[in-house]
Order: sequence, then C-alpha cells, then structure tokens
Amino acid sequence: HYYIHGSNGNVLSQPSFKLVVFIQVTLREKPPKSPILLNLRYVNNDMQTLYINAAADSFEFQATTAGDGGKVEGVLRYHPFLYDRETYPKNPSSDNGDSDDNESDAGARGKKDIFECFWNGRLIPYTTVSEFDWCSRPKKGSALPAECFSRLSGVLFTNDKFSVSTNKLKFMELELKLRNKETIFTPILKDQVSRNIEKEFMQWLQSCHERYDKQVRFFGFRRTITRTDVPGKQNSPWGEFSAIEWDGKIYQTGQLVKSQRKTPTLYGTIVRFLLHGEYDGDVFATGGEVEVTREPSALYNDTKIMPISKIDRTATDEVILKGIEKDNDKLPDKLRLEWKEEILNPQIPAGSSIGPLLVEILNRKGDVISHISAGQGPGTWLSVGLKVIRHGSRFLFYDPKLKTYILFFLGPLNDLGKYSLVLNTIVGEQDSTCLGNRILPSHTFHFTITGKPKDHFTLSQLSPAYRVGNPFDIVLQIKDHFGHPTALSSDTQPVLQCSGLDVSYETVSKSDTKVTIKGVVVRGKIQMHHYDLHVTLPGLKKSKETAHIGLLPGAPHSVHVKEESAEVENGSPVMFNVEIHDEAGNLTANPKQLVRFSVFLIFKSFILNSARPAEHNGRRLETSRFFYFILSSQKNVAPVVIGLKVVPSTRVARIEVYSQSEDLVLRNKEKISWPAGGLLENLCYRLFNERGVEVPLTADITSKIKVNWTGDANSEDLVLGKLPEIQVPTQLQGERFCQVSYQEQNVSFCFTVTSNSVALKGIRFHSGPLGPRELCFHYKSFEERVIIKVTAGEPAELKLISGPEQPLQVLKGHGIPTPFLLQLCDEWGNPSPDQRVVVEVRSSRQSLKPVNAEGKAQFSVLAVNGSKGYYQLNFKGSFNEKPIRGPSVFLTVIPDPNKPVRLSVEYDKTAKLLAGGTFPVFSVTVVSDEGSPITDINPADFSMLLWKGESSTPPETVSEVCPPAPLKALKLVCDSCCRDKSIPVQIGPHTIQFTLRNDKTKVPLLTQIKINVVPNQPFKLAPTSIPKIPVVSYSMEMPSRTLVENMTLVIMVSFCPRRDILSVYPQCMTSAKNVTHFQLFISLQVSRVEQMIHEKMAEAAQFERAPRRVCSIPNNFSGPDVVGVVGHLALIEDDDAARVISWHLGGDMDCVITRTTEAAKRIYDDTQGNQQVLPLDSIRKNALGRTLPHIKNGRSLFDPDGNPVFARHLLICPKETEICTTVFRNLLDDTIVMDDLNSATNYRREVMKIQTYCSTILTRDGNRVSARGKFGGSQNKAPPIGRLRVFASPLPQRYYVLKEETDQRNHYKSLESPEMKQKQEQLNQMKLQLQEIEMQLGEILFFMSLRKKIVFAYFPFNPPHHLLKS
Repeated sequence: HYYIHGSNGNVLSQPSFKLVVFIQVTLREKPPKSPILLNLRYVNNDMQTLYINAAADSFEFQATTAGDGGKVEGVLRYHPFLYDRETYPKNPSSDNGDSDDNESDAGARGKKDIFECFWNGRLIPYTTVSEFDWCSRPKKGSALPAECFSRLSGVLFTNDKFSVSTNKLKFMELELKLRNKETIFTPILKDQVSRNIEKEFMQWLQSCHERYDKQVRFFGFRRTITRTDVPGKQNSPWGEFSAIEWDGKIYQTGQLVKSQRKTPTLYGTIVRFLLHGEYDGDVFATGGEVEVTREPSALYNDTKIMPISKIDRTATDEVILKGIEKDNDKLPDKLRLEWKEEILNPQIPAGSSIGPLLVEILNRKGDVISHISAGQGPGTWLSVGLKVIRHGSRFLFYDPKLKTYILFFLGPLNDLGKYSLVLNTIVGEQDSTCLGNRILPSHTFHFTITGKPKDHFTLSQLSPAYRVGNPFDIVLQIKDHFGHPTALSSDTQPVLQCSGLDVSYETVSKSDTKVTIKGVVVRGKIQMHHYDLHVTLPGLKKSKETAHIGLLPGAPHSVHVKEESAEVENGSPVMFNVEIHDEAGNLTANPKQLVRFSVFLIFKSFILNSARPAEHNGRRLETSRFFYFILSSQKNVAPVVIGLKVVPSTRVARIEVYSQSEDLVLRNKEKISWPAGGLLENLCYRLFNERGVEVPLTADITSKIKVNWTGDANSEDLVLGKLPEIQVPTQLQGERFCQVSYQEQNVSFCFTVTSNSVALKGIRFHSGPLGPRELCFHYKSFEERVIIKVTAGEPAELKLISGPEQPLQVLKGHGIPTPFLLQLCDEWGNPSPDQRVVVEVRSSRQSLKPVNAEGKAQFSVLAVNGSKGYYQLNFKGSFNEKPIRGPSVFLTVIPDPNKPVRLSVEYDKTAKLLAGGTFPVFSVTVVSDEGSPITDINPADFSMLLWKGESSTPPETVSEVCPPAPLKALKLVCDSCCRDKSIPVQIGPHTIQFTLRNDKTKVPLLTQIKINVVPNQPFKLAPTSIPKIPVVSYSMEMPSRTLVENMTLVIMVSFCPRRDILSVYPQCMTSAKNVTHFQLFISLQVSRVEQMIHEKMAEAAQFERAPRRVCSIPNNFSGPDVVGVVGHLALIEDDDAARVISWHLGGDMDCVITRTTEAAKRIYDDTQGNQQVLPLDSIRKNALGRTLPHIKNGRSLFDPDGNPVFARHLLICPKETEICTTVFRNLLDDTIVMDDLNSATNYRREVMKIQTYCSTILTRDGNRVSARGKFGGSQNKAPPIGRLRVFASPLPQRYYVLKEETDQRNHYKSLESPEMKQKQEQLNQMKLQLQEIEMQLGEILFFMSLRKKIVFAYFPFNPPHHLLKS
C-alpha cells in the first residue's frame, strides 16, 4: 500500500502521490478464458485505504528504543460514532458470522489489535500490537465513555533496527522492545515534540469525542428557548427535547433517573433535555443537559439541571425506587392521638365538653418528629391544627420540649347535630397541609350532640282539605323541654278522634325524633265544611294536639240510575238520570269524570258535569236490549244495567227497484250491462218500513222520491210505482250512475248502467292456406270488413324433411355425417314456428333440443355404440307436457374393422419355464371389433410387465420386462413378439401383462397370463448347515461313535435351493479303533457351465455400463489409517432421499474420516488446514438401539403417515460397515426421513402431544423441519439435485445376484482344473484308508431313493442283503 501511494497512504480526497509506482497482477486461466489484469494502484477497498478515509482525526507519535537506535513512527486514527452506527471499517473479505471482531460487547473494533506493523514500508502481516499503556483506558475510570477507546486504528513504521523472520511474515521482538521501560514515546504536535504523551493523547481523544462523535440522539423537539440560569452569551439559543437515545437506551420525559457519584445522590423525574444550539427536529450530538424534578418531590420540591453524562446508565428502576423510598421515610406518615379521658360513646348530650387530647406526629419508622430536613440546616417546622366543623376552628398549643400537642377542654357544645373534629399536620408558617404534591397526615373524630329526654310533640303542616276514604299521613315531631328534637323511646300508640266521623289509621313508624301515622282515613256523611281532628300521644307531659281540616266527597264508588227500565220507539229520544256516589253515599263529581253506556257493541259517550242527568238519542235498535252504564275512569266501580225495550218504527227504511217486464229485482249498487244507445224501460220501485212491511204509496210520500237521471219525473207514474226511462250512453263502455232516494229518511238505492257492444265468439278456420284473410260483418244496414292473418295451429306432429340416405348403416363408435332436420307442423300439415316445443331423440342416449324460430330442430349423431344389429331412432316432441308424435329412423350398427378391442397372446404352453432360463416366444395379436387381426399397429405401442404372484393388479415397483423399443414384427404386421427375455430366478407363480397404448384406444388394452416358474438344472449338493468335523473314538457309548446325525442335504440350482431334499440318518452300533478324520464328497455334474458364466458376466456388464448417480467429491486421500471421504462411504438408492440427506449433511460431505488422530493431523498439515478431518478415536460410540419417537416399548403410540424412517437406515455401506455406522450415527444422529412436509409437521405435532423429543425431519420433497419445529424459508429448502454433491446410487440387486452366481460357477469350473485332479487322487487314497476303517466301524452306504433322496446309513458290520438289492 505505502510503496504505491506514499507515506500518507491512499487518500481518496487528495491528488495521487507524485511517485509513480505500478504493480500489475495478471490472473491466467485455462483457454478459452482470457487473462484478467488488475493494477494495484486502483484498489480502493483494502483495509489501509478504508482506515485512512474513514478516520476523522489522527494522532502522530514516535518511539525510540534504548541502545540499538531503533526508531518507530506511529499514527493513531479516530473513527467516530455517527448517528446510529460505528464508522470503524469492516473487513470486506471476512465472514461476519464467524469473525470474532464483530462481537458487539467488544466495541467497534471488537477484539482486533490496534496497530498493524510495517518494516521499512513493508507490511509484516503476522505481527500486530494491541495497545500501549498510555493509550489504553485508565483503570480508575475516566470521563470518556469506554467505547471511545474501541474506535482507534493505527500503524507502526519501523526502521531496519528491528529484526524480522526470513519469510518477512513476523517481527522477532518488536513488541518486547516497545514495552521496555526504557523506550521513550513522544507525541508530535505541529512539528514540535512533547514529553507527556499520555496527557496529550487523552486531550486529543476527548476532543475527538466532543467534536466528531454523534452518539446521543435527541428527538421529540419542542421549541427553542433562552435560559435564565446560564450567564452571558451561553443562555441562548437552547433546544428543548422530550427524549434522547443513548447507547441503545431511550430516556424520555417522566422517567426516573439517578445521578453518578454525587453526594448526596440525586434522584429525580426527567422534565426535559436541553442542547445548546438552534434546531428544528431530531439531531445527533454529544453533551447536552437534563432537567429533573428531585424525588421525592414532597421532600425537596425543587428541580436541578445537570449534564447528561452524569446520568447513571447502570442504575435500574429497582435501585432508583429504593433510594426514593429511603427519603420518603423522613416525611410525616401519621398522627398518634391519646385521650386523657376516653370517649366511649360518640353520642354526647347537649351542653357537654370534650378533652383533653394529646397529639404526636410520627414518620414511617414510628419516630416522633417536629421538623423536616432535606439536607443541611434545621429544615421546616411542623405543627398540628385543629378544626371543628360547625363550630369554627382553633390551633393546638405546641410544646417543643415534649414534642406533644395538648388540647384542653372543648365546649360546652349546645347545638344539636353531627360534628367533626379534624386534626391536620401543618408545615411552616403558611398553614399548609400539603408538602409538594403529598397530603400530610391528618385525623378526624366524629361525634354527635343529642337532645335530652322527650317532653311534648308538634304536628306537621296538614293539607287544608281531605277526601272521604282517601288515606293520608300525619307526622309528629318529638321535642324535649328546650324544644330540641328528641327520640321517642316508648312504644306508645297515638289516638285519633273527629266529631261525627269515623277516623282510623293503618300503621305507626318511628324515625329518629319523628313519629309518622300512616294511612289515616276519615269516613262519614258530610254535614259541614271544616272539622277538628284530635291527636293524642299518651306518656308525654303535653300529650294532645288539635288540627283543623276540611272534608270533601271521596272518590267514585258506585253508579246510581234512578230509572229501573224504559220503553221507546226506534228513532225516538230516551232520558236517564245518572248519579255518582262515594263510599259514604255522598254525591261526588270530579274533573273529566266520564260515564259511558253501551248497547251490545255500539257505544255512546257523554260527560257528566256535577250530577246533572244526560239524554240519549237512540238509533235503530232491536226490540229488546240492555243499557250498560260504566264509569270509564274508575275500573273498580261496578257497572249498572238498565233494561230498555225498543219498538220498530213505521217510517220508510228500504227501497226496492225491479223490472216489471223482465221479472227481475235489482240489487243495490249493481252494474247493469245494456246495448249502447238503447233505453232501459219498465223500471218500478217499492218502499218498506223497519218491520219489513211495504209502505203504501201516497202523493205525500212520492213527493219525497227523487231520481238523478232526470229532473222532471212524472208524479203520477211515481204514485203508481213507476220510474222514468234511462237513456243508455251511445259510446262503447260508457257508464251512467243512477240513484233513487227518499229524502226524508235519507234512504236511497243506486245502480250503474254500462253500455256494451255485440261480441261474436267461436270463429274458426278448418282448412285453407296460411296468410291474410278478409272477414265481413253485417248488422242491419251497417257493414264492416276486417283483414286478419291466419297462422299455423297448435303443434301436432314432427316431420323429417332432410337426413342421411336410407337404409342407414353406421360403424360402431362412428357418427352419422349428415344431420337430421325436423319440421314442426300443426294437424293440417302447416309448418309451426312455436319455440315452446322441445324435441328429443331416443336411442341408447337421449338428447333434448328446442325448435328454432322456423319451427325446425337439427340433430347430429356424433357416435353410435352398441352391439352389432338393427336399431331405431325415435324423434318425439313435447308441448306443455303433452307429447307430439314424430318420425322414426332405422339404422344398422356394424363392427369397426380398424378398432382394437382385445389382445390375443399365443405361446408354447407346454414348455417348462425354468428359473433363470429364457421365455418362449410370445406372439401378441391385436383383434379388431369384428374379430379380424389389425395389421397397422406400431410395435412400439406394446409393453410387457412381469411380477411375482397371481394378483391381477401389478405392484407399484414392477419393472417393464419388454419395453416398446425391443418389440419386433413376427409373421404379420399385426403380430408382435418379445424374444430372448430371461425367466425370473424366483420359482413359483408369476403374472405377465401385455398392454397396448395408442391413439386408437381411449383405454389401454391389456391381457394377463399366469405362469409357473420351476427350478432349473441341479448345480450342487450342499447341506443346509455345514457340519463340524466329526471325531469318534473306540467306545461303547453311542455319542462317541456317531459320525453324522440328522444332516439335511439340498440340491441347489444356479439361483435357489431345489425342492429335492437329501436326508442323512447315521447310526453307530459297535466300537472302532484308529479312527482318523475323513470327508464325504458328493458332486453333481452340471452342463453348460462355461456358457452360463458368459451369459451372467455379459448381463452384469450391462448394469455396470448403465448411467447412474455418482458422487462428484474428489477422493484423493488414502493410507492404512484413512477410511475415506464421507460422500464415498455410503450409497443411497432413492434419488429423493439422496438429495435431501446430502443437502442436510452439507459441509460434512467432503470430510475425511481417519482411524486415528495422528492420521487426521497429517492430512491437516499437508493441506495447510484447508481439509476438514474427523478421527474415529475422538468421536462418541452412540448406541444403536433407539427407536422412532412414536414407538415406545415395542408398541406404536399412533399410526403415522409419510413412512417415517431413520435417515441412517437408508444408507448402504458396502465397506467398513461397522465404522461407517458409527460415523453416520454421529453425523445424522436420529434424523428422520418422511414423504412430504404435511406428514412431517403432523408427525411432529403428534410426537409433541406424547411429550417425546423429536429430532430433525427431512422430507423426500426437499423440506426440513428442525428439532425445534422450525420450517420454511430458503435455508430449510433443498436445491435441485443437479446443484448438490450427493451420495452415489448402488447397482441394482440383480447385479449382485449375477456376480454371486458367476463366482459359484467359476468355483465349480475350478473343480476340473489340474489342481483339483491332484486333490482327486488324494481323495482316492483317503478312500483306501477309509475302507480299512470300515472294516472296523462298519460300512457307510449311500443310495438314491425313489423320492430322489440320498440316504446315508451306518452299519457296524456287513450291510443287510435286502438293502443292497434295493
């Protein structure tokens, strides 16, 4: 850096250094990439450039070592705190998550050293100096915040007197020399040298903090003020703020704070913050002051202003409140009272005195106090004031020696009532009972001055008048001898008397000094207006009082009607005399006193004023009725019933109009229809009275008959009962209102005459063409012609007007190209356009369609399905749920020769299907709908599936034996075959399914055949378990002579055991001598060994060449103690599981596993620490017996979805199985793999319900649910498998079977080698030795039974002859 930019470094704001030094670095990569050039002069993000340009000020100094002439020049740079962040530069190339320099509790610089060291201008990277004593934070405290010392960076430039290492990476003893006591540090200030570097540094650092740090944020700006407590020019301007943010903590108005190291310590509530200068909003700054109200305010009642830096930031709310409470203990808390004569009863008789009283003021500690001191000096004096409510106030006498307050006798008190004696603590000379916002202690004593015993009573003010029978109350006031109210202690009952009247009351109640007589009632006939009411209360000196009252009639009690019954002609008036009486029989009248009468449901109301009778003008009533007189405002008054006989009158009551010629009686208000312009004649009328008797017509009566359609009715005709003629209106639908009335009785009869026209109905056309027609109407001499349009009648039938040619033949599954067009017609064959008709066609499927505006409906048949034969299409219509006949069309359905309907498979059913052999040729024919083979099928549309068992549904993991590509044509184009396919190696029933999929079949065609795979040719004979080498001895005991016991030999084919079993039943009967070890060799000759080995190796090679998933991590480490790279230790078969497990392991995939720590250290040193390693001797050997979380004690606690399994169980470790199990048990722990995220979250929720730990869950769709339950986000989602380094996939299981079979056949082949022949000769020699043994032990015979079993038998001597013959 300093070679290129000079001694001042790369200052971006200043011109470049004059010395031109260029260093260019070139990065060359493999073609076709071009070289990348970089001139180091233009690098501006190195740390020295960042330090230089981020510094606000610098402090230069020099150091001189003693003796050797060593000289060091140094620069300290200050990086201030600006607003909300530190400006100390961060290394752009470091990982913020792993760097120790970013710890917040270590300050802006973190744990990084201050000084970087340069030797002759060259950076020595491995040597740094943390600090010197003079530039470190003082241990005894400093006014500067601690974080100021973490905002320093610096460099040291040395001359060549200091030695460095050969590779120029570190100084040998630089820091030791600089920390030597003889080394002299001097600051450089304006080219002058000063000796006291520590003082100069602290002053420089203090200046940097005050000038550059914007550490405190002032916000909540209120206003700009001028301070009166600051002298000179510093009193203005000052900004007032409501809150600050300092070191991440917010202080605001109303918050409690504590001062630092102040005697006495100040506690207070923040009032405001002050900052010198003029502002209009939030600002960052250092310094400033805070104004607080001292707490407790009741003690101090003062405010203080102090620097913000004096706030104790370490003080908690608990400490502050504890200090305030300590000062609160000094304040008055309560008064202690002591009566010299205790007052037991607060009820004090009039004229008595109270006292004397002793009062003391106590604080919260219970100490007696006489003054309050907030600091130095005597403080404020306290006293006690006395106030008696209702009798004035007075103060107590203070005794400074005894600290007591004495009250002498208070009284006498003569006025009756309630009193309160209030004692208050008083401060100073202002008689204040409050100290700041705190109310000083007080005490209140309540007492009552009561009267002397009862003497007389007085009556309360009574009303001037009362009503008979209405209750009222009388209140008696009990008084003593002096007229003071007093209580009545006895149960004396009052006595009431009134001359000539009956007086009674309900109850008597007593309340304090009053007696109330409730429910007083006066009854009797009123003889005068005023009465004297005497009240006597026995037991008093003056026991009787008299009151004058007025008496009025009482409330209505009954209705009185003088007439008991009456008779009147209908329509004539009738009179009733009605009176209202109270309960004593007094005639009474009240405002709005309403009496109503009713006759059945017809009511007539009137008002009674005083007691005068009223008249009733009756209307038409029937012969016999009753009158009900009711006082409507008083429901408790019983009604009075009076009988009234009403006689019908002889006056005219009804008019009847009738037609003499038509013998028709008209109804009132009837409408009469009559031809327009005609005359309504021969109308007559009759009159009837109320009795229904016809009234004879006289000139006097008819003179009162009036009609409204003419003004000059003939009086003679009226006497005869005839009415004038009525002229009907000439206009059509005209109306005329007609009325006949009898003027005297207001009786009338009315009707309406309506003019109408002649209507011709039922005109109908039976035939003829559609279109316009002319109708001619004749009436007398009049004639009128009308042109009308004749349209089709109601729909009656459907006609087929176009369609396909007949006879109609359709291929099955095909449609009819020509649509059917039908026409709707009426019963005369006229086309009908009625669109309300719906047409349907009926066949195997039904279709509904409405007709169009022309009455036509068109049907298109898209497809016809059904068996071969004749069918009929029926067209029918529907109009208002009534059927309309339609045509029928016959068609013939013929099968489609090009439509595949089934598959036919032919093969040699007599051939044996040997395990591991080759299938016979399967000839598959596609059969059409008409039964003929289809010859244009693509062989690629066929597939062949094979699975074990006889299930008709293939399992999910079934493989495709014959995919579309290998199918070839055989004989005809319509036949397909699958050749040279291997028979499964597993014996038993199997199912083969052939499937055809192409565009001619909507549903795939398939057929299944059942086969049985039988064992192949024998390959070897082997026991089910290898026996131990028998040892026999010459003994009479059976176990000592037994060679073989219960041995089962199995004939093996190439792939599996055969069902033919060889059983061995040895027996020993005699002893033998000189027995040695021997072996039995039984071999079966198998043909085609060489050919089978070649076939198996060729098939295995196909699997090796097939593409599969591989691990892309290099595996470059080997050795006797190196196990390998983690990514190469295991295989995973499932792609989804391999993706998610590889992603989860992440950084562990390239870790090298070693057996010892020494081997791990060698790899670490060889790679300069770049390769991560894991030695086996340093990891914990975890137990493998743990089960899944939902399984406990071998029982599943719930049935989970998603197939949970431990991730480590999905790993296949082909080598070092035990070691790999330990490694992955530590790397994966109990990580679980499940199908999807939904099942994983549900599984974890159920596990949490049973209070069991659930480890991390991975899902095959690429999600991760952590052990804490967290999921979602990019950090918990696996990327595509193409972007990961994943475990490789294993070869198919078939490959390992082939390799094992090949090894077995090679072993069998080796039996014919020269070495094996030599062993055969040795065997023959052993047989000769065996013959000698047989002479002593017996003979061992073996033979093949009829059931293909080789039976071994042991005989002590010569065998039986019948066994040899068998």
